[in-house]
This record gives sequence, structure tokens and C-alpha cells, in this order.
Amino acid sequence: MCNKIKKNVYLYVDFRIMKVFENLRSFQKLEYVVMLLLAFVIPFHWYVAQCCEVALLAVATLKIVFDQKCKFNERQMRFKWVYLIFAATWLVYFIGMIYTDNTHVGWLQVSKKLGFLIFPAIFLFSDMSYLNKDRIRVIFYCFTTACLLFFLMNLYWALYDGLVHKHNIGLITNNNLMRIYYVHHTYMSMYALLALAFSSVEIIEVEDLKLKIYNIFTSISMLVFVVLLDSRAGIICLFVEFVILLMWLAFIKKKVLMSIIFTVLIAGGIAPFAVSRLNATIAKLSDDDNPDIRMVEMRCGMDVVENHLLFGVGTGDRSDEMEKAYERYRDTLVAEIKPARAIDEEEFVLCRDEMLSGIQRASRAGQWNVPNKRFYRFIDNKPVEYECDTESVRGMAVEYIYVENAIKHDLNAHNQYIDTMISIGIIGLLLLVAYFLIPFVIAIKLKVFDVVYLAFLVIIAINAMFESIFEMQVGIIFFCFFWQVFIQKNIGEQNTLSP
Repeated sequence: MCNKIKKNVYLYVDFRIMKVFENLRSFQKLEYVVMLLLAFVIPFHWYVAQCCEVALLAVATLKIVFDQKCKFNERQMRFKWVYLIFAATWLVYFIGMIYTDNTHVGWLQVSKKLGFLIFPAIFLFSDMSYLNKDRIRVIFYCFTTACLLFFLMNLYWALYDGLVHKHNIGLITNNNLMRIYYVHHTYMSMYALLALAFSSVEIIEVEDLKLKIYNIFTSISMLVFVVLLDSRAGIICLFVEFVILLMWLAFIKKKVLMSIIFTVLIAGGIAPFAVSRLNATIAKLSDDDNPDIRMVEMRCGMDVVENHLLFGVGTGDRSDEMEKAYERYRDTLVAEIKPARAIDEEEFVLCRDEMLSGIQRASRAGQWNVPNKRFYRFIDNKPVEYECDTESVRGMAVEYIYVENAIKHDLNAHNQYIDTMISIGIIGLLLLVAYFLIPFVIAIKLKVFDVVYLAFLVIIAINAMFESIFEMQVGIIFFCFFWQVFIQKNIGEQNTLSP
């Protein structure tokens, strides 16, 4: 009986695979296979995904030369302005090398941003007319399956670690959850949120019972995944994504029952959780005694932007200029320290610097990278020993630790909008904003609406406020590849495979 079930599953899967490969020429099959592989490996390892990116470029080039005979798809060429605007990002970073001083870092940045050039080049010049609705759905199924496997593998490991090694499993922490291969929770939450959006839509769209069950299981798993990851931006995105899906169900699909279920789910579970997380974030950002390190990073980032608004500091000078901004801010904080009593200025400076050296040593030794009880005991006791006013030290000490940590670890602004302006100025910011406006222009022009695409844009836009997501390949490849896939889905022929 078990063997018969397995055989039916294999036949079902084989049938699905054969359908999407039917009537494809050799180069089209090869290009499509690489796309499927790329979608699958993105959640697992950025380097393997980068290798797939190079492979896709090579296959597409061969396809253009030998299969297409250098003839291009007219429909894609009609929208060449979309691809050119996207590729302009890489060009602006390349031009930024003209006025950069740190050329070594600059060329690393130019090479890192190649995804902004490679993916639009592939999707513009390679004839993607074979990428109909069903084949694009399979790309997303590969991606959601990978996210599901990643979650289940790491969840199993975290539970095993807790049960066998008696570690705390009351709250599965990020490091435990990511034990097999660590991915920053911000990026993993973006992957899980996109998988959740696609699976949720598929529950409504597909008629096949097996696929419905699979998508229900995937949606529940991704929802749990996002909650366990505990990313602030991820929780906010989760709430916004469910509201978008609710609007889609209620006003476009006219699914009254499902709309009610989504409303109950949002109101009863997700909304209170998201609001609580948002309130905690706002309280953290506005707490003068215990501020969030991102406020220090963004404040210093904006200091750089104000002085280089139009063109930025140059492609390779962002880190150097941020370090200078951190040092300026540190000097401002140090200047706030007052003496505890009347004392000679030179003697006070020596005492103050000795106290700050103690703070630096303790922080770098790992006693505290963020404020804790030991830190506050130090602040309550040590300043008086060094002839410093306790209240003035308490008012700056937290941010001082953060600034020292930022200098030590060469931290960026943790905000993609600010980081883009630092490197390439207001022009880069306008290009970044264009990524979110272009899909709406196309939607209006072609009278199409893609709710998963909208969710994807929201995920990127919100996470970019909390993380410099285009400073790492895990963010660049994810964004560039799926942005192009969505564009192709909207401007391409919307036919499906024959039954």
C-alpha cells in the first residue's frame, strides 16, 4: 500500500515536471532548469546562488547566439526602459568610482552590485516568451519548497539540540534555529514572507486538492517561521502582507468566507502581535537612556548624507566616511561628560579618558556589547572614582558603546535608503524608489494586478528601512532575480499550459 502511494506521488510529480518542459527547445530547457535551481538555492547559500547566476548568464548568452540568432523578443523590447532603469543602478555605482578615494573597496562594491546589471540583461535579451504563467509558478514552487525544507531542517535541529543536550527550547532563538547554515533573520524572514504570500494565493487559485494541502502546510509553516525568527521588520511585514491578502480576497476574488477567516486571523493573532512588536520598537528607538543601536547608525549616516546629498561620497568611500561620522559623534558624546567637582581641566581629561578606556576594554572583552546589569553597575560606581559626573556619563554611555562597536565592526547605516544616498547620492535614491513605482506603471498600462508582486515590493520596502539589504549577496540576488521574474510574468504572455 505504501509503495503504491509513493508510486502515485512520483507519477504525479513526474507528470507536472513533464508538462512544464513540454515543447521547449534544448537551450530553453537548460535556461529554465538553471532558473529553477537558482530559485531553490537562494534560501540555502548565497555563494551557490551566485554560481547559478553566472551559469544563467552563460546559458542565456549561448541561447541568444545559437538559438535566437541574436533576434530579440519584441514584447520584451517594448519595455526595455524598465530593464534600463534597473541596470542604471549598477552604472551609477560604476560612475561613482570616478570620485572615490578607496578604489579597492569601490571595485568590490561594483562587482557586488553586478546582479543589477546581469539579471536585467538576461531578461531583456533572452527570449522569455516560453515563461508562461505555469512555468513561473513552478519557479516559485521551487523557492517555497526550499524555504520549507530550510525551516523543517533547522527546526528539527533546534528541537533535537534542546531535547538531547537540554538547551532551552522555550523560545527557539535565531542561532539555534539557523544551526545548519546561519542566515541573518532579516533575510530569512523576507524569503519566508514571499513564500507565505505565494502559498496563500495558491490556496485560493489552485483546484488540485494535493496542491491545496501542500500550500496550506507551507503557509502555516512560513507563518510559524516568521514568528520564530522574531525580526521586527518581518513582523510588521507579516501584518501588512495579511492586510493586502485580505483586500485581494474581499474586493478582487470576492471570497467572503476566506475574507472573514483572514479578518479573524489578523484581528485575533497577527495584529496584536505586530502592534506589540511595533510599540516595543518605537519605545526602543525613543528611549534616551537605552537607545537602539540603529538610531546611532542612522543618525551618523544622515550626517554623511547632509554633506554629500547630490552625488554621495563615492562608491568605495562609504565605510571610511561612516567611520569619520562615528568618530565625530563619539567626540560629541565625550564632550557631554562633566566633572563631578571643581577640578583642573587637564587632570579631568586624563581621568575621563581613563574611564572611557575602561568602558572600551570591557565592551571589547565581551562583558557588554549592549547595556546590561553589569554595565549599569559600572556606570553607577566608576564615574565618581574618575572624578566624572555620574548623570552625564549615564546619559552618553550607551551610545558611546554603540559607536565604539560600530567603529570596531565597520557597521553601515542599517538602512538601505540612507546607505544608497551615502554612496551615490540622491540619484541612487531615485533609482531605488523607481523599483517600487515601475510595477504600478506597468500594472496600470497593462491592466494587470499581481498581489504576490505587491507583497514582494512591500517586503523589500519595509525591510530596507531596517537593514541595508543590497549590501549583501543574499539580498541582491533575491531581489534582482524575483523582481525580473515578476516583471516577465506581468509583461509576458499570460497563457497557461494546455491541460
